[in-house]
Amino acid sequence: MNVVNKFLYLGMSLDNALAKVTSIPAETILMPGEVGTLAVDAWGDAVIFELREGEFQLVDARGETKIGRQKLEPVVVVKGGQVYRQRHTHG
Repeated sequence: MNVVNKFLYLGMSLDNALAKVTSIPAETILMPGEVGTLAVDAWGDAVIFELREGEFQLVDARGETKIGRQKLEPVVVVKGGQVYRQRHTHG
């Protein structure tokens, strides 16, 4: 999740940030339409996120801390037909 949150910090749209960690990597590993998508006949793994607003610490590659204003947090994960609910870390 940290990579998506860093993309949001850099001003990338939510749609573009999610594509950078789903469908675009799927193309890179030659699996478009199989992973990184919710298309028919694709692997059915998925994550439901909550987009939070506030101040969130992000650490860059140099170890420097930046403050992001948006953060995606996983709420529900579906993996291999099993549903997992994430415990909330905020009030």
